[in-house]
Amino acid sequence: MSLEISGKIVLFLEGASGQGANGQWNKKEFVIETADQYPKKICLAAWNDKASMLDRFAVGNDVKVS
Repeated sequence: MSLEISGKIVLFLEGASGQGANGQWNKKEFVIETADQYPKKICLAAWNDKASMLDRFAVGNDVKVS
């Protein structure tokens, strides 16, 4: 089962990176706001190769996250 959330990007948080036991890692967090009757703001994180995918988005873009 996969979870999908649709919304608009409202904020990008500062990224983080470091060195772990399994090598280099990086993380980017972002906040989306759903378009439901009662909108919710949800903070999500993307790690490693998925984090670089966020570079093509900007605040205000509609996204579907799974």
